[in-house]
Amino acid sequence: MSSTYINHAIHAIGSMTIQLKQKLRAWLIGAGVLAGVTVYVMFARSHWMPAPNDGLERHVCSDQRTIVNYRHHANTLRIETPIGVRVGSMHYDQVEWGDYEIAATVLGLQPPTHIKYGDLHLLRLGGGQLDDVECRR
Repeated sequence: MSSTYINHAIHAIGSMTIQLKQKLRAWLIGAGVLAGVTVYVMFARSHWMPAPNDGLERHVCSDQRTIVNYRHHANTLRIETPIGVRVGSMHYDQVEWGDYEIAATVLGLQPPTHIKYGDLHLLRLGGGQLDDVECRR
């Protein structure tokens, strides 16, 4: 083999390596940006964005981890825990969760079955693991 052929082959391989490095760098930058945007959006949704405005009033329960969104005479009640959110239907003071076991799994606790007491500032839950828990506006 001639030295010209070898030099040409080495140059071609070096050129391919540079192109591969540039493509890999561009792909890694794109993947990093996408991951960063995804994390930012998830963080913003969970920490900064307000609860949907559905006319329900926010009540923070005494455990400071559970939030009950409720309005007297409304047809819905929404419970937020660090694990999940579930919406139930109100029938008088009774809460219908649909499938109670699924609601318990989503929330990470046995949800209340009824409202014991409610006024403008205080809500007292009944049933489940939140029995006799007070939630305040």
